[in-house]
Amino acid sequence: FFRVQSTTGAASFSDHVIDEIITGANNPLAELCALGGRPPTAIELNAAKADLDLLQNLCVSETTVLRWCEKLAANATPRRKQPASWILAAETLGGGGERSKESDDNSSTDDEWKPATLAQPIAAPARPSARTLLREQVANAWAWSDSLPALMTHWTNVGTGEVGARSVLRWTGLKTGFKGAWVGEELGSDAYLGRYGEDDDDYVVQSIVGAGTAWMAVEADFKSRPSTEKARAAILAELTKEKPAHVLLHGPPGVGKRFAMRSAIGETFGAGVRCVQMHRGDLRSLAEILCEIAKHPRVKFVLFLEMPLCLTPYAEFHNELVGAMDG
Repeated sequence: FFRVQSTTGAASFSDHVIDEIITGANNPLAELCALGGRPPTAIELNAAKADLDLLQNLCVSETTVLRWCEKLAANATPRRKQPASWILAAETLGGGGERSKESDDNSSTDDEWKPATLAQPIAAPARPSARTLLREQVANAWAWSDSLPALMTHWTNVGTGEVGARSVLRWTGLKTGFKGAWVGEELGSDAYLGRYGEDDDDYVVQSIVGAGTAWMAVEADFKSRPSTEKARAAILAELTKEKPAHVLLHGPPGVGKRFAMRSAIGETFGAGVRCVQMHRGDLRSLAEILCEIAKHPRVKFVLFLEMPLCLTPYAEFHNELVGAMDG
């Protein structure tokens, strides 16, 4: 864990643990929130609260205690400014720290979180500033379980795992699923994950979106290429439809096909679209890729095959491509 912490840029082991909680990978409650459709049961909520408090006990340090004391001192008076969870905890210390039934009622998430419908799309990945606010909310809570409604809201809005953290993904295999593009071998094992820094930092954009400027190119960047600008506009018009069709872009080398395609796809990232970069060999894994996509029904995916292919019958990958486009 500490080796991973040193490579992700976390200031402390506690921050690293909280970031993993925020990511929500392999977390049944987080996956349920991202899936939408039904609220969690009382058993699922209590299990998640117990897990959060257990993780907190493993991460409490002098720094954490000092942070609590600083917060208490800054808000010592008047009483109404005290965080409700701290007041409750202080009042129950005399009873061995046991929460009363009233506290359990007050900690209900019914009024603070609502499940998403399947028609409600997932938002774009959270930027470092949003993650920082949520991380501090968890870290500063008397009990990490008190921050569960905020965590559930985050999982509901942006999703979990790599799909919740990245706009551009690549297929890495049946066991490992999707992984953020340009994160991993290209930047070193467990490279910086875009969790810290400024929202517009190049490193952050590279971690969330992927390397290269094409993803962030706008219409003004195509003024000198009228034909490419026209192609970009047509691609974007198709992508923004309720049920877009396949887009097949062809042309001679060097005219800007990839640049136009990446720019058009990149413009949809703000609406929560996720792009899966595919190579020709990935066509043979298309069934597995579609199964993985089906696990995220609230996410709109674009499968982007950016390798040249020959459409001549019997050519390599011809049947795979035709099968994919035929559905």
